[in-house]
Amino acid sequence: MIRRISQNWNQASIDPSARASRTIKATATFTIMRDGTVKDIRITDSSRNSSFDNSGLRALYDSNPMPALPSDYSGSYLTVTFDFLPPGTH
Repeated sequence: MIRRISQNWNQASIDPSARASRTIKATATFTIMRDGTVKDIRITDSSRNSSFDNSGLRALYDSNPMPALPSDYSGSYLTVTFDFLPPGTH
């Protein structure tokens, strides 16, 4: 999941000042359904930079669908909280 989102995160679309920041962060929440469909994507803690937040949202939309949930997972969905951080700060 992390690899898929990272591959779909087009950081070139981020404002250069935000891209250069070492402290910027946006948190998104979304739901993965049993079949891997991603729903309810939203920024829950904004970076206060729309280009950074929007690039994270686009990465999530472009990552839909995710792999299906494991067969031994008993739930019908999984709620995920995902942090978008500046490159090289993970």
